[in-house]
Amino acid sequence: MAGEVTERSSREMAKGRYDHTMDAKGRVSIPMAFRPELDFAEGKAPVVTRLVDRLALGIFPAARWEEIENRLEKMSTVQPKVQTVRRILMGHAVDCPIDSNGRISIPQALRQVASLDREVSLLGTGNCIELWDRTALNTALDVPQNEAEAIASVAAEAGF
Repeated sequence: MAGEVTERSSREMAKGRYDHTMDAKGRVSIPMAFRPELDFAEGKAPVVTRLVDRLALGIFPAARWEEIENRLEKMSTVQPKVQTVRRILMGHAVDCPIDSNGRISIPQALRQVASLDREVSLLGTGNCIELWDRTALNTALDVPQNEAEAIASVAAEAGF
């Protein structure tokens, strides 16, 4: 277990934004920068699921997803909020293998959840790659002035 933590901490975390198009079959190309994060070369299918805020989908490396499942499994099943999180994350989770062209196919039900159409953006947020409708992402990133100070204080805590 300690070896896994060391391996994870030395690995590059997902970061950056890449704008792509999704084809009519729901296939989207995974940027080269994200492929090592998703264990692309090892043939492990990433897991795609709805995120709690329902604005985007999360794409997780198989090993990271297994960690999430293990943590959820250990949480109380009698707490309503825990059950809701399980239903959102686990209930929507799908293994989405990467094809030989470096694309994953997003099931129609998940595309509908995040209102994904043709113009999409992949956004690396550390432990997860978020898949957004491009217009929705631009709207979400347009921080209202009255929230800018609070967001800046969070950035300051991170060392910015």
